[in-house]
Amino acid sequence: MIGFVNQIAGVDQTVFHFINGVWMNLLLDRAMPTFSWIGNLGVVLVALLGAMAAFGKKTGRRTTLAGLAAFAIGFVCSELTKEMTRCVGGGLRCSTTRGCCPQMSA
Repeated sequence: MIGFVNQIAGVDQTVFHFINGVWMNLLLDRAMPTFSWIGNLGVVLVALLGAMAAFGKKTGRRTTLAGLAAFAIGFVCSELTKEMTRCVGGGLRCSTTRGCCPQMSA
């Protein structure tokens, strides 16, 4: 099982380096930070839920409430998980990965 996980991690790194180092597109290089920012804010999801609430009558409003609840729960869980695992790093020192822990980077 560990070998399989290592193999997948190797493929992931290879694909990342290929995409990051080989493929270049000036338009996408300039647009992706904006797209990432929009995606991180959930703007697309909120816009779709707003359209469902506006045009979906009773079922659309219920679906919108469920979607907003799921979005909020996912956001909270994501932030809590990031905080709880920030300095653990799966055995890697934070100073070598992101420098997120000032007490470990010295």
